[in-house]
Amino acid sequence: ATPRSAAEREIALLREDLTISKWRLDEKDQALVKVVTQVDSLTAALRKSRQRAADEASHAREADAELAVVQEALQQRDAVIREQEDRIAELEDLLVSARRQSAAATSAADAVGSGTSAAAVREAHERIEDLQEQNAALQKSMLALQAEARRREAESAEVRREVAALRNTLAARDAKTQMEAAMDSDDDPLERTRMAARHSRRADSIGET
Repeated sequence: ATPRSAAEREIALLREDLTISKWRLDEKDQALVKVVTQVDSLTAALRKSRQRAADEASHAREADAELAVVQEALQQRDAVIREQEDRIAELEDLLVSARRQSAAATSAADAVGSGTSAAAVREAHERIEDLQEQNAALQKSMLALQAEARRREAESAEVRREVAALRNTLAARDAKTQMEAAMDSDDDPLERTRMAARHSRRADSIGET
C-alpha cells in the first residue's frame, strides 16, 4: 500500500467519524428540543393549575362572604320571630284577662236587681261593650302577629335551604380543588423534566457504545 492510499483511507475514516459525530449531535439536539418542549408544556400546565387554584380560592372567599351575609340575615330574622312570639304570648295573656273581665262584667250586669238605677245598668253594658271591643282588637292583633310569624318562619326556612345548598356547593368545590391539587402533585413538572433528561442521557450513552 502506498502512502497515498493510506492517507485516503485515513481521510475516509475521519469523514465517517465526522458523519457519525454529526448524527449523534443531531440526535442530542433533537433530544434537547424534546426536553425543552416538555418543560415549556409542563410550565404552562403548572401556570394554568396555579391560576385555576387561585380562581377557586377567590370563588371560595366570595362564597364564604356570601354565606356569612346570609347567616347574619337568618339570625336577624330568627331574632324578629322570637320577639313576635313574645308579643303573641303577651297578647294572649291580655286576651285571657279581657275575657275574664268581660265575663265578670256580664255576671255583674245579670245580677243587677230591680232596685238598681238605669244609669248603673247602662254603665255596666257600656263596660261590657268596651271589654268586648278590646277583646276583638286583641284577637285581631294576635292573629296578625301569628300570620307574620308564620310568614317569617317560612322565609327563614327558605334561607336555611339556601345556606345548606351553598354549603354543599362549597364542599363540592373544595373536594374538586383538593383532587386537582393531588393530581398536580402526582404529575410534578420537575420530576417529569428530570425523567426526560435521564432518558436523553441514556440514549446518548447507548449511541456512544
